[in-house]
Amino acid sequence: MVQIGAFWFSYHLFGFLLTVVIVPAQVERIVGDENKGTGLSLATVWAGIVSLFLGIVLGKWNDRFTSPYGRRRPWILAGTLLTCLSTLLLRPPFALYAIGYVILQSSMLVASVPFNGLVADITSASPNPSVASSAFSAILGALNLAAYLAGALLGIATDGLGFSGTFAVISGIHVVGTLVTTFSADEERLGKPTLGYERIEDQEDERDDIGQDQARVEIESGETDVQHNLEPGGYSQVSSSRASPFPPRPTPRQSEDPHQQPRPNSNRNRFQQFYAFWQDNLRPLVQHRNFRLVFISRLLFQLGVFTVQQFLQYWVADCVDTKLPSTQAVSLALLPLLIVSPIGAAAVARGKFAQRRKPIIYASASAMALACVLMLGTTTFTGALAASTIFGIGYGPFLSVEFALLMDVLPDAQNAARDISLWHTALVLPQVLATPVIGWARDFFQMLGDPAHLDIHCLGYKVVYSTCLGYFIAGAWVTFLIFGVE
Repeated sequence: MVQIGAFWFSYHLFGFLLTVVIVPAQVERIVGDENKGTGLSLATVWAGIVSLFLGIVLGKWNDRFTSPYGRRRPWILAGTLLTCLSTLLLRPPFALYAIGYVILQSSMLVASVPFNGLVADITSASPNPSVASSAFSAILGALNLAAYLAGALLGIATDGLGFSGTFAVISGIHVVGTLVTTFSADEERLGKPTLGYERIEDQEDERDDIGQDQARVEIESGETDVQHNLEPGGYSQVSSSRASPFPPRPTPRQSEDPHQQPRPNSNRNRFQQFYAFWQDNLRPLVQHRNFRLVFISRLLFQLGVFTVQQFLQYWVADCVDTKLPSTQAVSLALLPLLIVSPIGAAAVARGKFAQRRKPIIYASASAMALACVLMLGTTTFTGALAASTIFGIGYGPFLSVEFALLMDVLPDAQNAARDISLWHTALVLPQVLATPVIGWARDFFQMLGDPAHLDIHCLGYKVVYSTCLGYFIAGAWVTFLIFGVE
């Protein structure tokens, strides 16, 4: 399991340094201190919009993909390579930077969505899927936190390495982790499940065979009584005196000119195909109540976590009394969180609550909400370290059960990548919803709270972390509404 999770470690190490340390610092250098909240919003919102739709599409494509090297592994490797190459685009001017960030986030999805599908394949193929999902969730959560801890330690050296040097280091680690996972995953042993679209194609082939055999019998016996009823759009429906077990398929009407065939309404057909595609992909949210609630609860929790992480560097620089550079200060402030979180995750995985999801989530939400309350008032670096510790007490256990809760309510193991990619959009949506709104709110209320107006210290950040407090409370309430899960 740990070898399979090597990708997860390198992926989150890369993502942590990117979102918490590098991107905020780069955006501030490009757009300036006064507009850094808005700049960060604009840099992330377009990446979020593209990733929102791309993740769903990738999940379905990957479920249908076949190759001699497996369904998941080629995508994981290709996505990692594209991710590393995309870092070359993160440079001024701001328009190029925003485009590069979109490409980088899309490349990360190309790798992460198939990896989630691989984990679902492994757990569903085990003799006891519930126990396997709990074990995998705990291990991946621990690796996630270990990656954050390594990222924080590496972040301290960011100023010395420079952005290019930091990207080179984390790209190398990411490639090594991906290679360990792809060479360790034995997809051939898991087998290939029969997918829904394959069953439909088999039924269509059977219908064709029966229809052809029936037509051959009718012609040979001379008992045919066929009429062509023309339908709008240039199609004809064939009716026969002998009943068929399947409804007849429409056949194209032959034109008088053999070189010119009437063409159906292609625009209408494309719209119907587009509508059917998204209807099929979003069906789990509509038809499965528990899956929908797990999606909403994850969205609310990730809105809080993502907002805390995204604005942490700016909060430390603007509101906390420290003489350290912001990149070093935020990395040091995160160390208590990242040390405590794995301990909490390990304790939950081995404790009597290992198979119980809801109590762990309630306790985690309470701790993360308390940390937000502390961040509303503290101005000392010691207070920031205390808030980080309390947040870690909740964050580690939450990560240890998040994936297990999903596996408890997964609608269809045969379309695991599709459903998990839909669940994954709850991680992407905060880029579309949280950062743009909160980024602009941060800039506006910071200006409103300066001494020339309301004279409230760090008013913009008080608004930011009050909003996070609401996210965590709402997430716990939605979790309470999930039926059939302890």
